[in-house]
Amino acid sequence: MMYDFKKIELYSIDYRTINKIVSEVYGHYYEFVADIECGNDTEHLYFDIGNRMLRGYEQDSVEHFKETGKYNNLIYYLLEDMATNNIIPSGNYLILVRW
Repeated sequence: MMYDFKKIELYSIDYRTINKIVSEVYGHYYEFVADIECGNDTEHLYFDIGNRMLRGYEQDSVEHFKETGKYNNLIYYLLEDMATNNIIPSGNYLILVRW
């Protein structure tokens, strides 16, 4: 019996590191755990980052964060924005939450 498995490459990053990167890039305090309201011992996978441009509401959400520092479930858009602007490499991201 054959199963259809696909091998993918990804960047693995600790949530503390993503907090630091976002805070430095956008100039506002950022906390991944609060953004997506996740718990301890969790992993969060974001596929195909950097392969499309943000549009409409997505871009407006990033601009609102840049202006106010307010965020809510914004990490996907921030990753896309940073990859599109060559701040982080394009690819798949696994963000690890362990404290």
